[in-house]
Amino acid sequence: MLWPPKSIPRRSRAERDPTQPGSVGAGAYKLNQNWVVNGGIRYDIENAKPSQTRFGFGYIDDCFMASFQHYTDYAFAGSLTSSQTYMLQISLRTIGGMGFGFH
Repeated sequence: MLWPPKSIPRRSRAERDPTQPGSVGAGAYKLNQNWVVNGGIRYDIENAKPSQTRFGFGYIDDCFMASFQHYTDYAFAGSLTSSQTYMLQISLRTIGGMGFGFH
């Protein structure tokens, strides 16, 4: 399965808190047999602002898989600040793969 990627960026405890009021929406669109794009948003109901957005794209065929994801996490501390995370995953389907991310 190409989406979601196997590794997910670390989240603070507040962001993982299931009692935090919010709503999540995500979707993917297959462009053709091999390419897909996706996106999503997490909306913080309490602050009436998005707390995370993401978009990405990927390629998959019989032997090879590659995906790229971009996450923007927003923190609310008086003013809107954000952190950016980029993730790349590459895999040869019969051997294995690797992925990495950076801020």
